[in-house]
Amino acid sequence: MKCNQGVRTSAARDVASWKLVLALICPVFLAGVSVAVAQPTDLKTFAKARGIDIGVAVSFPSTGRAQFDSTLTRNFTGMVAENDHKWGNISSAPGTYSWTNADRIVDFAQQQGMNLRFHNFIWHQQSSYIANGHSNGVAQPTDPNKYTRDQAFTHMRNHIGAVFDHYRSKNQLSVFSEWDVVNEATARDSGNDDTAHLYAGMRRSTGNALNLDSGLSRWTGYTQGETHDFDYIDSAFAIAHRNDSTARLVYNDYDAESRGKKSDAVYNLVSKLKSRNIPVNVVGMQCHWYIGPSNSGSSGAWDPQQVRENMARIGALGLDISITELDIRYQNPSDSVKRAQQSAAYETILSICLAEPHCKRFYVWGIRDASSWVISRFPGYGSPLLFEGSGTTYTPKSAYYGLISVLQSGTAIKSAPGVRNRAFGLSFQNTEPVRDLMGRRMSSLPDRPIFAAQKGASLKTSPNASR
Repeated sequence: MKCNQGVRTSAARDVASWKLVLALICPVFLAGVSVAVAQPTDLKTFAKARGIDIGVAVSFPSTGRAQFDSTLTRNFTGMVAENDHKWGNISSAPGTYSWTNADRIVDFAQQQGMNLRFHNFIWHQQSSYIANGHSNGVAQPTDPNKYTRDQAFTHMRNHIGAVFDHYRSKNQLSVFSEWDVVNEATARDSGNDDTAHLYAGMRRSTGNALNLDSGLSRWTGYTQGETHDFDYIDSAFAIAHRNDSTARLVYNDYDAESRGKKSDAVYNLVSKLKSRNIPVNVVGMQCHWYIGPSNSGSSGAWDPQQVRENMARIGALGLDISITELDIRYQNPSDSVKRAQQSAAYETILSICLAEPHCKRFYVWGIRDASSWVISRFPGYGSPLLFEGSGTTYTPKSAYYGLISVLQSGTAIKSAPGVRNRAFGLSFQNTEPVRDLMGRRMSSLPDRPIFAAQKGASLKTSPNASR
């Protein structure tokens, strides 16, 4: 097994303990050995030097906050709520909102001067009364909420508006660097049951066994998406933009990083959004990947060269790219070979992002292995993140030092993303009727907004302006 010598050797000069030297030279030699390891460097310092926003998904623990907060703020320039900003966590019924957990994420980011991604507005899961699940493949199962198309769009307007209004009232809109407006609207297998190519790989409201594996969308059902060109997507972006014209708006999806049916579906979707003057700024690539064999079908397969090519074609559309939910799992038990392969994979994707001018953000989906969603979602797999440990221990892994070695390997500084310059590249203007993906006037939105368009938060100069 070959260790990256650069960052380990440099770090070793700062330590006195031979155990710490060994841990930094090649941490996998001490796999399974409990050693209290100080952290001589941090990701944030190197990420800032390279002009990239490096962030992490957070769910605040009920105990051990001091150690959690220290690890978070020492290593990351940005954060995103793992669950606390999803529709179902904010609103349990129309007009009913609970902001406590959502606010503590925003307040923390503001206090620490960190970038904050909002995740998310429109999704087919964790969406409470509006779009939660299916029963036997039926888009609108018997429940008290069988909405009409107009009612569904009304709920969409009200919810997106409520979130923007709440954080505008707290003067916190500038804390948000990006907003995931629509999440996972394309089918996992991109329409393998759609041999006539009628639905462009989109997540549908009903389907056969192949499409059911993708997870059906009640948003599609309520808005009759199959016959209205899935214009709930157009509407969500237009509504978000009308609430804050400076907000950077994201389409976010998984298994669409390499080339293939699903990445083609995502590329075609955002291309159409751009051609119809819909205000989308960023494509979010989730990157839930694995090392070695997987028990999860197609989910998590990736190819570095295909990722490069896919990023390049998205960038050519004038869209930025954010790596939004990165984790790289492998089959239990852990060993030195798997850890080395994982580190190499983390290093590869960061190198690809740094080399692509449109790749602005690099977010890992969680801090520590023990709290990762991978453990429950992929039985028999684990160890997907940058830190390990339990209780109040957060020990950086070889993948952590691998990222530092990549960040140290170059000096080029990108145009740094952040909350202070988030409006660049936005061209949407409400001077013509908003149109659907087929170029027809959208019946879900009038030519003029039915509510007053809000001005975005002013762009202010601050000590964090370089982020």
